Amino acid sequence: MQTLVGRAIVDKGFREQLLNGNRERVIAEFDLSDDELRAIRSIKAQSFEAFAGELHSWIEVGDRDPKATQLKSRAL
Repeated sequence: MQTLVGRAIVDKGFREQLLNGNRERVIAEFDLSDDELRAIRSIKAQSFEAFAGELHSWIEVGDRDPKATQLKSRAL
């Protein structure tokens, strides 16, 4: 995920593809978990700032599969 965000910050063409309907193609080259893929696919943003904001919220709030969160909690 960090690599994807870093590339979007420095590569204008990549950043534009995340927003213009080519997202599925450009994210395919990254090794993302199923949760990360779902999060990225669900983002509805018109600007990279909005995209990054939604992604940040997902990371901070932990808007993930509740079952996965429960399993992690039990393991700790």
